[in-house]
Amino acid sequence: LSDALNGKKRLLYPDFPTGGILDVSGYDDGNGKVLVRAKLDTKNPKRVVIRELPFGQTSESIIASIEAAVRKNKLKVASISDFTTDKVEIEIKLPRGIMTEDVVDALYAFTDCETSISVNLLVIKDKKPVQMTVTEVINYYALQLVDVLTRELKLEEKNLKARLHAKTLEQIFIEERIYKKIEQMKTSESVIKAVITGFEPFLHLIKNEVTEEDVERLLKIPIRRISLYDINRAKKEMEEILARLKEIKYHLAHIKEYALSFISGVKAKYGAAFNRNTQITSFQKVDMREAAIRSLKLRYDKDTGYLGYEVASGAALFDVSIYDRVL
Repeated sequence: LSDALNGKKRLLYPDFPTGGILDVSGYDDGNGKVLVRAKLDTKNPKRVVIRELPFGQTSESIIASIEAAVRKNKLKVASISDFTTDKVEIEIKLPRGIMTEDVVDALYAFTDCETSISVNLLVIKDKKPVQMTVTEVINYYALQLVDVLTRELKLEEKNLKARLHAKTLEQIFIEERIYKKIEQMKTSESVIKAVITGFEPFLHLIKNEVTEEDVERLLKIPIRRISLYDINRAKKEMEEILARLKEIKYHLAHIKEYALSFISGVKAKYGAAFNRNTQITSFQKVDMREAAIRSLKLRYDKDTGYLGYEVASGAALFDVSIYDRVL
């Protein structure tokens, strides 16, 4: 929002509570797709530990996808253990002859350790569904924030002016003893008229018109409160109101700076609770042909002329995967 208010364009990218690794090269400002990968711990050459998951996946779904890949002979795994508590920890132990670097690509290619998430930023705007970009949404809410803050300031200004008016009338009513003018009045109309007439010499101090509602409120002031009226305290309260009105006037004249200050305050108060979980990086989608394990024996039988990995007789030429082509 700060960049939007300053006229700068800053691209925002998704962040997922499950963490993981994110490639945003195809994000297209909220109308493309992203690739999300599990975060793998590969320090040990004989085991892989999954500590963060792609968005939408659980430890159960990840394990199920790994087991499915093992059954299809696309991945070699000795055992899978789930130690997940409040944090994800899935341990994959590797069989003899298989090292960590041999299975990482296969995990991303043949299991749910890598998922593609399509993004379609459809929002309701002016009671209609509209497809927007992330930048357009941010700009919209930046302007809305300015509008909301402006209306809040104007509302506070209105309430403070009403308080100042009431305080001013109360001060004059008590200090100038206008309440004395109603002692001989016999009707409510004459009482109201006497009070309003009593304020006429002080109209230069009163910014708003003195209404019957104002008079009714003044007449409800108890005698005890009048006798204990603290002039200095009343003046101090009025000075505080005037000082705040001056601040509000300045903020309204510099509303963009006020909005930026408001955003900074929100960041300082809540920013630490919203650190990014998903690491943004760039990676190439794994080619299944390259990641496939070459565990099938390609045989050629000269007598029958058959060639393939399902040929039972003949000489074994080399190892292949189901994706390999033979010329």
